[in-house]
Amino acid sequence: MRAPSKPWSQVDEATIRAIIAVLSTEEQSAGLQQPSGIGQRPRPMSSEELPVASSWRSNTSRKSSADAEFADDSFNVERVLMKSASPAFQQPLKYKERSVLHSKRSTDDRSDQSSVKSTDSNSYPSPCASPSPPSSGKGSKPPSPRPHMPVRYFIMKSSNLRNLEISQQKGIWSTTPSNERKLNRAFWESSVVYLIFSVQGSGHFQGFARMSSEIGREKSQDWGSTGLGGVFKVEWIRKESLPFQFAHHLLNPWNDNKKVQISRDGQELEPQVGEQLLQLWDRIPLGERNTAD
Repeated sequence: MRAPSKPWSQVDEATIRAIIAVLSTEEQSAGLQQPSGIGQRPRPMSSEELPVASSWRSNTSRKSSADAEFADDSFNVERVLMKSASPAFQQPLKYKERSVLHSKRSTDDRSDQSSVKSTDSNSYPSPCASPSPPSSGKGSKPPSPRPHMPVRYFIMKSSNLRNLEISQQKGIWSTTPSNERKLNRAFWESSVVYLIFSVQGSGHFQGFARMSSEIGREKSQDWGSTGLGGVFKVEWIRKESLPFQFAHHLLNPWNDNKKVQISRDGQELEPQVGEQLLQLWDRIPLGERNTAD
């Protein structure tokens, strides 16, 4: 019975038959029903089936040992985590794993953001760099006047010729309150501020003067207008009239590249254009000098 594949001897068969006969007699006397197969000779197992069973046992044992090792490793990891954590801050294992993943993602995000910032800092100028002039839709919009320019040029419009005559006699001028702040700032920040005068509708520039004081609060009654601001001193340099046709070639990029004669009161000229305009007074023909409208 221990070795089913080994052939039985006659003694073995006799012994088995005797045991079966005794058991059968006892069962019949007790009224028990014999299940099928009782009293029959056991079927011997072939040698081909033994490797299958042995391999199944080996696989089962390997799987059991692997499960045991995994369980031991999980238990050790959990025990180390529980041991390292403070009793007041112990948390479930799943929450700890989630926290580790979250911290790792946060670190990766910070590294990505730092790389993006470094790329941006290399691609774009620093805020400390000197800003470039702003561009406009028309392409010729003047940039805002830059401070600390040595020479500034402004167009001054007058409603009548009488006010220009008073200015030339007394060496004073007044402008609208909207221009006062702009002219005062130019006077403080620049070494020279030139004012080019023109009577509206005259078709001429009546000369230019240099601003020699800042604009004060005192007003003058000589102008015959209540809409002007405070008085300031001017030093007239040229008093000859210059026809507009002499300046048709001069365009002001700070006024949409319009001709210099097409300017509102207080319009600033680009420095190179302003300098060229003042030089035109030296080119006035002798026959047209001192010509008044």
